[in-house]
Amino acid sequence: MYIFNGPASAMMAGFFSHLASARAGGVYASAFLHDAMVDLIGLHVAIDRDGPADPTAVATFRADAATAMLEMANPLRGYLYMAADEAEETSDPDWYQFCIRRTAIELVRADFPAVASKVFALEDLERLDGELRRLGPAQEPIDDARIPRGLSASHWWWRPPATQADDPFALHL
Repeated sequence: MYIFNGPASAMMAGFFSHLASARAGGVYASAFLHDAMVDLIGLHVAIDRDGPADPTAVATFRADAATAMLEMANPLRGYLYMAADEAEETSDPDWYQFCIRRTAIELVRADFPAVASKVFALEDLERLDGELRRLGPAQEPIDDARIPRGLSASHWWWRPPATQADDPFALHL
């Protein structure tokens, strides 16, 4: 479980620190990339908990973070691709981790749409969401205390519907 206690400034600094470590490569590069993505969730939680952060600092962060993420386009593309692959290959997922990863991806889509459109392949996102919809109904509910604060209803994976027919975000053909 992640505990998001820090202020927005710490989450922004952590994002850049983790992304720099991921960019350096090595055995733990993907773990550092994941930590940077989790810092985006932490930033969202901090702003929800503490109120708006310094607008100038957030604007600077968003511009610099977008540039940094575009420099890491292939690893970010792989972050989504691997999540979809892992979801396809499992019948007993670590549901909390899948939810964390999907929320991080969604925050990139919401807060950095230009990055998301250049980095994330729509077919990979659809594949991941399809697998989460397949796996979700069999998962135990996640305790509210473990769910990051302030997420919109569009983060449906934290409370998956009992069936696809109950899912307001699914494409019903």
